[in-house]
Amino acid sequence: MDPTSSSLFTFTSRPLDSSPSASSHLSLITFTMAFAPKACSLFLVVVLGVCIQLNGAQHVPGARCKCPGTIMHTQEIIGDFEIIEKTHYCDTTEIIITLAEDGARRCLNPVGRKAMFFVNCWNRINKDNTQKKRCLKRKAE
Repeated sequence: MDPTSSSLFTFTSRPLDSSPSASSHLSLITFTMAFAPKACSLFLVVVLGVCIQLNGAQHVPGARCKCPGTIMHTQEIIGDFEIIEKTHYCDTTEIIITLAEDGARRCLNPVGRKAMFFVNCWNRINKDNTQKKRCLKRKAE
């Protein structure tokens, strides 16, 4: 590679003459040097816009929730519960209970009576995981 060349531009060390081909060559270099940064910037802006659109197109409200379906109540003994607040990827509060018998996990409907009991109790204990058993000992009707 010639030491006076770069990846975008090639410069020659020959003297300039007044021939038409030399002046057009010089004009092309000047044009390329003047508009390459602008074209590169425009290209980057377009690529960035496409990436943003693709990222936004993937957001489907509720698509990344842990609970695909919910139940209103259960008669089974609840061994543990987890409350997941609304987030940018899931637009509902999720109440996940773990059954004491077999450890199965179920999702309660947030407007159901039991779910509201757990949410209220969770807020009363200031979202302290060490005090969750207090909510489980109380009888949720």
